[in-house]
Amino acid sequence: MRKKTVARMMSAVITGSMIISLAACGSSSAPAAESAPVESAAASTEAETTEETTNAEPLEFSYYGPIWKPYQESTPIFDELMKRTNTTIDFEWVSNDALETQLASKVASGDLPDVISGGTSAAPGIQDLIKQGVIVPITDYLEKDMPNYVRFLEGNDYLMLTNYEDGEIYGFGLVMDVPPAFSTAIRTDWLEKLNLEMPKTWEDWVTVWKAFAKEDANGNGDPNDEVPFAVSHQFFKFVLNMFGMQSNGEFSVVDGEYLYDPENPNYEKFIDSMRELYAEGILPKEFVTLEGADFNTLGASNTLGSYVGYAEYSKNYTISCRELDEDAFYQCVIPIPGPDGAQNIPARAKVSSTTYITVKALQEGKLERILQFFDYVYSDEGIELTNYGIEGTNFEMVDNKPTLVPPYNESFAVARENGLIPSTIPFCFTEDVYMQILMGGVTYDELEDSGQTFIDGMTINEPYYYDEPPVIQTEAYADHFDLLEQQVALRDKYIMGQISKDDYNSGYEKLKQGGLNNVIEQGKEAYQKISAQ
Repeated sequence: MRKKTVARMMSAVITGSMIISLAACGSSSAPAAESAPVESAAASTEAETTEETTNAEPLEFSYYGPIWKPYQESTPIFDELMKRTNTTIDFEWVSNDALETQLASKVASGDLPDVISGGTSAAPGIQDLIKQGVIVPITDYLEKDMPNYVRFLEGNDYLMLTNYEDGEIYGFGLVMDVPPAFSTAIRTDWLEKLNLEMPKTWEDWVTVWKAFAKEDANGNGDPNDEVPFAVSHQFFKFVLNMFGMQSNGEFSVVDGEYLYDPENPNYEKFIDSMRELYAEGILPKEFVTLEGADFNTLGASNTLGSYVGYAEYSKNYTISCRELDEDAFYQCVIPIPGPDGAQNIPARAKVSSTTYITVKALQEGKLERILQFFDYVYSDEGIELTNYGIEGTNFEMVDNKPTLVPPYNESFAVARENGLIPSTIPFCFTEDVYMQILMGGVTYDELEDSGQTFIDGMTINEPYYYDEPPVIQTEAYADHFDLLEQQVALRDKYIMGQISKDDYNSGYEKLKQGGLNNVIEQGKEAYQKISAQ
């Protein structure tokens, strides 16, 4: 199969006629959420690969990808990585805003780099690039050339990496093997003021939310400014979780079937319950626009009673709200149980496909060597270098364990600014270094309570995690993505009481007849196809 793949890719001709419409493709290369594991397995393989890579002939290749603060274009870590592997990398960094347009220009002119990266997400227009033969499939190379990377992959990881159209793997990226990211939090000081117990059931939570809505929970004299419960609109899947849907925001896997969430038997109870909560004043009035900075503004305003979101928010919001109320405290708690007792919260994705090798590297005979370079990054030595840095500078060995020294253990921003945990390239982010930086070099007991609740949010949800299914971008999904958005808008109108159930149902049926059915069916077929491989 490898010979056929190479022959097919070698026949690709990169010319100016390969102008690809990338501007319409979304890109969201945000700074990586911190987290990941990694215990070494296959130590002998790692050692052999490390020695081969270190003693290899010189390698030079070009790397195109985004950069954002606080990362630096050149760091001692990159220098050491290239020195150890006898490699010279021609980094071409670009801002996230310019990534799409500049990449489109490069492809159109045939000025391809050897490696294309999307940062912490897929490169813009990557499916178009794959269809045009610009990106090389690496399926047949992984076992031989990237054994250190492969040692971290399990069944569901391959599903996340596999291209639905041809069953090939085209990309690799950040390895993060620690689930924590999100949590539920509630203002326990409000519970105390209103003489309420910590809610345990759905009915308990609704009772608490109603009390937050009707009474002056924040004590500012205005009984109408409290928002009892909120989630960022982009993370509305957190509410679906309460109704037994282990969703990626659009689709869930139910009994082995890739099911569009509105087709789930529990979906009607979900939208009916949300409609009731909205009518009771429990959800934000403008929840459809509540995202990003607006959500953080709400959390810091001393008016939000509970939320599901990043665990770190519990720390940030507690500190901010204490400027208005010295007793303010967001306590992280286990997931809210739904009406039928379902308790779920998504685990952080372990693997992602963010980095791709182009046909230029294949034509110049660099493909395998480039994969071997990145495999060194995933080796034990590479993991130590990218996570802890250089011994004597960034870390010291304490009880045979690399331990960060100040200031590199004091914040993720400082660590990144100095080249550690470099999410601008694919690497393996370990749980140990994550916790060292998270704890800031102190113990749990030494943390302020705002820091402790953050740690709680990162540790209490393990029994409730689920792995999100992949977002399968079929042809129908790409062609009718607007219909998915229209369904969300229809859902929101129903929740806000702007349309009746009959209006919602008829509107949904029109969307299905207008092409949404094709999205649903192609998704099912594609999932079955890649699951069977």
